[in-house]
Amino acid sequence: MMCRWASVLLLSSSLIACTKPTSENDRAKIVGVDGEGDSEGAGINGTLSYAHNPVFYLVGAAITPNPPTVSRNDVTGFSVIPALPAGLTLDSKSGVLGGTPSVATASTSYIVSAHNAAGGSANVELIIEIGSFGYEEPAPTYTVGTAITPNDPVISSGGATVFSVAPALPGGLALDATTGTISGTPTVEAAAATYVVSAARAGGTLTTNLVILVTAAAPNACQGACAAPAPSGFSGPLVVHDAAAVTAAPACSGDYATEIDDGGRGLVVPASSCGGCGCTPSCNYLYQTFDDDMCLTAPVAGGNGGMLDGFCVVQSFPGPLPAAGTYVKINTFFDSCSNTARDSASDNLPPEGWVGRGRVCSGAAITRSGVCSGSDTCVATAPASGRLCIYQATSAPASVTCPSSYPQKQTYFADVMDTRMCLSCTSCGTAALTCRAPQVLYNTAAVCPASAPLNGCVQRSTIQAYGLAVAPGGSCTGGTSALGGGLTESDPFVVCCQ
Repeated sequence: MMCRWASVLLLSSSLIACTKPTSENDRAKIVGVDGEGDSEGAGINGTLSYAHNPVFYLVGAAITPNPPTVSRNDVTGFSVIPALPAGLTLDSKSGVLGGTPSVATASTSYIVSAHNAAGGSANVELIIEIGSFGYEEPAPTYTVGTAITPNDPVISSGGATVFSVAPALPGGLALDATTGTISGTPTVEAAAATYVVSAARAGGTLTTNLVILVTAAAPNACQGACAAPAPSGFSGPLVVHDAAAVTAAPACSGDYATEIDDGGRGLVVPASSCGGCGCTPSCNYLYQTFDDDMCLTAPVAGGNGGMLDGFCVVQSFPGPLPAAGTYVKINTFFDSCSNTARDSASDNLPPEGWVGRGRVCSGAAITRSGVCSGSDTCVATAPASGRLCIYQATSAPASVTCPSSYPQKQTYFADVMDTRMCLSCTSCGTAALTCRAPQVLYNTAAVCPASAPLNGCVQRSTIQAYGLAVAPGGSCTGGTSALGGGLTESDPFVVCCQ
C-alpha cells in the first residue's frame, strides 16, 4: 500500500491508515520498514514531527535546538539523509537538531527517521535552508556633514521583504525598508554603538549587527601651509631664502615681498696684501782742514756736514779759508738708507666672502582660509626657494634656542667689521752702498764751474772757493709694510625653520 499524505497512522502490525495532514507545518510521514507502508509486524504505532519545519538558519549563528515529537516511547534512535548542512547535527538518541551552520545552502529536504528495537521506523521530511545576512561595511565610521557611501545588505539565500533596525540610526542616516540599504549624511556625532538590522522573509526573520561611529566634521583643509605661531622674542612666520656660495640670496617676492634682513653665514676671509716700500741711499759728508804735516795722518776733529752737492763756499767755511800753506781735505761717508712713500696703489684688500647668504622676507597679508590642527595657523605657502621660519635679531646667537615647531637653526651676520690696514714701512736695510765726493778748488768764486773731481789733499795758495759734488753709489734694501687688523662678523640674527 502506498501513502501519499504527510502523516501516517500505524494502526496495527498489519494495517496502515493514511490521513491528510492537518497543517503544512506537520509534513511528516510514518511508513513501514520498507518505506512503502508494507509491514511485517515491526512498525511503530505513532507519529514523528518537528516543532519547527521548514526552518531557515543563519550562517555563524547558533540555532535554537529543534526537538522532534514522537507519539510512541519505544524509539531507540534517529538518523537523517542526506547529510545535514555543515555545522548542524542530529542527536542520534534524542533526534534534536542543533549546532551552528557554517555554510549557506539552498532550501533542501532531509529525511529524519525514528527507529525502534523491532526494526520499524517513522520518517519525517524536514526542510532546511541556511543563509547569510550582513552588510558590505559591518563597522563603518562616518563624518558629520559628509554623505556616506550607501551600505547595502548581503543576503546569500532568498530575499527579504521588510527591513527594520533598532535602535534608531544616528541623525541623518536612514534604512530603506524595502532594500535594506543604509544611506544619508550624518548630522550629529555618535559614539560607536551596535544597531540590530532585521530582515523579515518567508521562512523566518534574519538579524545582523552593525557597529556605527559618527565623528565630528572634518576641518576645512588649509589652502596654504600650516605654521605654528612665533614664540615670544621671535617674529614670524615668515620666509627665509638661503643660497650657498653666492653673493646674494634670492630676492623677496610674491606673498612674502618685504625684506626684513639680509646676511651671510660662514665668513670667508680673502687673501690680502700691501704695496711695497721704496728706499734710497742717503750720503752725508764733511770737510776738514789740516796742517801740512797732518794731511796724510789722522784727521782733526770737527767739520761741517751741511754742504750740499755742487755747493760753492766763498771765504767762509766754517770761517776763513785755511791759511796759505795748509791743506784742505774732503772726507765723505755713507750715512743711511731712507724710506720713500709706500706704493698704496698696489694694496690688495678684497671684500669678504660667505659660504652662503640668507634673506628674510615677510608679507602683509599671508593668512589663508582653512583650518590647521592645534594652534597652528594657515598661511601662504613659501616660494620654492624659501622655507617657513621665525626670526630674531640678537647679539648672542649662541644662546638662542629654537622651538620644536621650528627646529632648524641658522645664524647669519648682516655686516662685517673691516679693520684691515697697511702699516708704515719698516726701516730700510744697507746693501753694499758707497758715497763719493769729488772736490774742486778754485782761485776765485766767480769761476766756480760745474763740479770736477780731484782727489787727495790740496795745498792752499790762491784758492778763493771750492765746490763739492756728492754722488752716492750702490743701493738700499727696500723696506716692507705689514698688514694689520682683520675681518670680524657683526650684527647677527637667528632664524629657526620648519
